[in-house]
Amino acid sequence: MGEIEAAIGIEQLKKLEKIVKYRQKLAYELIHQLKSLPGLELPIIKKNYTHSFYVIPFNLDLKKIRYNRETVLKILNKAGVIGLKAGYQNLHLLPIFKNKIAYGKDGFPWKNYNNKISYKSGDCKVAEELHKKSFFYLSLCAYDFNLIHMRKFAKIIRQKWRIIKK
Repeated sequence: MGEIEAAIGIEQLKKLEKIVKYRQKLAYELIHQLKSLPGLELPIIKKNYTHSFYVIPFNLDLKKIRYNRETVLKILNKAGVIGLKAGYQNLHLLPIFKNKIAYGKDGFPWKNYNNKISYKSGDCKVAEELHKKSFFYLSLCAYDFNLIHMRKFAKIIRQKWRIIKK
């Protein structure tokens, strides 16, 4: 990083707390309005803890709804809820881990630590299942959302949930 990039970064850091607090406000609004929907699992923020809400994570309890995740997202997207994304990246399945791609000529970290560790499908069954079937999120970082959006999305989701739930 050069001096100009560092200067920009320092100035951006001054805005970080304000940005995070605004995202929290948006997320709390949406979460509060959706907390009673059966089959929709929302983030739990314990007392004295915080969340940056880069995204608002959701999980579907597939036993309590009629449709799979892809159908749910199609229904919500078609109704006007933008920014929803299915799944997330399972880090242990990235090529850097699966193929033990090293940093530098010394083979770090694989030579320095346990070379017998393997990374394959099935190692993190819960995370893989969430990624494939039930986890989705609203990407707060990619859109310029405001409270009006969150209230509109909550209203749409609550209306559409009548046909989504069992």
